[in-house]
Amino acid sequence: MKKSTKIFTGLFAFTFMFAACDQLAFDFTQELVKEFIVEILSGSNGQGTVSVTEQLNLKDGDLDKHRDKIKSAEVKSVVVRFADYVGKDSAMYSGAFQMPNLLPDIYYMNDLDISDYAKNNKELVIYEKDGTSFPDDANFPGDELIAALNEQLLNPTMDQIDFVYTLSGTEFPVVFKATLAVNFNASVGPN
Repeated sequence: MKKSTKIFTGLFAFTFMFAACDQLAFDFTQELVKEFIVEILSGSNGQGTVSVTEQLNLKDGDLDKHRDKIKSAEVKSVVVRFADYVGKDSAMYSGAFQMPNLLPDIYYMNDLDISDYAKNNKELVIYEKDGTSFPDDANFPGDELIAALNEQLLNPTMDQIDFVYTLSGTEFPVVFKATLAVNFNASVGPN
């Protein structure tokens, strides 16, 4: 066989394999994260409060790469991780969490000892499939939020999900790093 025929045959086979790979179905797991700083430096009437508005980027990793081919997505967990806590030990805080572009309802959290979470590398589990589901707030429509979040993971026009984290307490100043993490599985189908 001529050298040019071998090269042409090799290129044809490579092109065919590449095209076939685009038709494969597979699953993947991903964690979307957003890190932010929380500071309550002062307060009034003995109460310090801060509200942080951030965005969870959906144009990341496999989600971004396969967004137009994802057939299903399922959130497995939503957690907050705390680190680098500076403030009084064992200070208790109350908090609220909202994803306003998905659901107008606010999820309320009580009695958070953030120093304990940070020092012991514990995650604040807001939602875990087959486990914890929005503790401390029985009235929060958690199933609706997770369904909306699953739907937005499939929406190729959605670039980000807004979230608002509010914290208040009687002990300040306090500064710490928080990370919102959304873990999900997705199934990619052929074009």
